[in-house]
Amino acid sequence: MVGFIERVKIFKLEKDCNGLVFEKSIIKTTKLFKNATPFKCKLHLNSNNKVYSVLKEQTKKIQYEETNEGMITVSYILDFFNKKIQIIDPQTKIKRRVKFSDFVILLRSRTDFDTYIDALNRYGIPVSAKFKLNLVELPHIIQIINCIKAISNPRQDLPLVASLKVVGKFSEEELFEIRENYKDGFYFESLDNYDKDGNISEKIKTYKERMNNYRIFARNFSVSELIIKLIKECNVENELLKEQNGVDMVSQLELFISKLENKSFNDSCDEFLQFIENYKKAFEVNFSTVSSDNCVKITTIHDSKGLEFPITIIGGCGKTFNLSKQTDFVFTKELGVGCVDTDLDKRVKYGTISQNAIYNQKQTDEILEEMRILYVALTRPKEYLALIGEYSKGKNEKIDDYSIMKCRSFYDFILLGENIN
Repeated sequence: MVGFIERVKIFKLEKDCNGLVFEKSIIKTTKLFKNATPFKCKLHLNSNNKVYSVLKEQTKKIQYEETNEGMITVSYILDFFNKKIQIIDPQTKIKRRVKFSDFVILLRSRTDFDTYIDALNRYGIPVSAKFKLNLVELPHIIQIINCIKAISNPRQDLPLVASLKVVGKFSEEELFEIRENYKDGFYFESLDNYDKDGNISEKIKTYKERMNNYRIFARNFSVSELIIKLIKECNVENELLKEQNGVDMVSQLELFISKLENKSFNDSCDEFLQFIENYKKAFEVNFSTVSSDNCVKITTIHDSKGLEFPITIIGGCGKTFNLSKQTDFVFTKELGVGCVDTDLDKRVKYGTISQNAIYNQKQTDEILEEMRILYVALTRPKEYLALIGEYSKGKNEKIDDYSIMKCRSFYDFILLGENIN
């Protein structure tokens, strides 16, 4: 039996000083449109259904310890499959069952992509996105950097433990036992003073031999060659490929290595580590993730101009606009420059008519631009539209017909439009 989903759905996540407020598996929502109903975040996944073959067998429903926009998006997307919703195919113009490629998530900025990508990856939903990331801030690359730190200096506890996991393949339980055996001093002292026979002693011996070999290798070869050797011998790629987004993680690792080639800081471990510490921005890259041809697309509202999508999800609707602040000097093309008046004797600054007028005009232009951006987003869907965002609990939602300049989020525009009607 085919289910039903409203053509327009609004999801508002209540937020207070303690974070997002929710009740069990039901997210508290507020009606903005007459057909915008509260949304139950229960997913009944059939493991025999090919659509969900990538999801874990035990995931019968999403149970939220923390609710965010990404999780609401996951629930909304999977609701279409649970209810067997049909759409009109953009090419054939014939009705068919919905696919992941029918969905697009539109966001104001690429900096907001992470929440959605993490949630989609967590539940095995294929995703396509282009975004900026800093390679040296990724956990799997931090592990490799920590191994280089341990090779350079084995007396740093955090890098040492990381290298024990990657190079020595020690489990958490084994690391705990090593520390319990000798609790005094630093962790490298616990490693050196482990005096019990058995599997752990053998692993410590093997680990130290491998690390010594890496130190000898590092004196004669570049850091990138050392990392490639470490990745190969420690089976790092295969370990990463076990993760849900393993293909992307391996691609990021390859990008990181390519960033080192033919660079002066690639000559020694110490130069490499010093460069990373001082110039992290050098490792920022544009990264594209594509799980398959049939995947949910995440893009910015600006990049979606001129395109249409069967099902459009607009995220970040409660996010506050980044408007210009009033400063001593303000400028617009039309009105020119406005500045404060300074009383040098009293050492006091006074706002001027020109400064206030130019600032007000500048802020008006910025708010109208945000309204145009929302219009672009709202005209992208062909069949279904969802708006998702957070709002602060207790915020006054009554906006009068003449307060457009008080709007500070997409939701404010929507509330204003509702009151006008």
